[in-house]
Amino acid sequence: MSDDEAGPTVMTAGQLRELLADIPPDLPIGVLTPNGDTCVVTSAAFGTVDWGRGAGPQTENRYLLLDTATAARIDPIDVIDASEII
Repeated sequence: MSDDEAGPTVMTAGQLRELLADIPPDLPIGVLTPNGDTCVVTSAAFGTVDWGRGAGPQTENRYLLLDTATAARIDPIDVIDASEII
């Protein structure tokens, strides 16, 4: 992921699918946070948001939210650099 003055480049679902195409389907997905913590993805879903218009919480399908759990440190040799596809 590249950073510039406007902030980080955001990966799309299509780019993630392309990146994962050759990865074995039973391999866990790890996430390295900006502060160096390692997590594994435990679920993914669209989030909800209350826009304050009286409709209450509504599904927000423009962004996918990932739930994570703390994991042991991932060896850097196992990390895939996605910057080439973004």
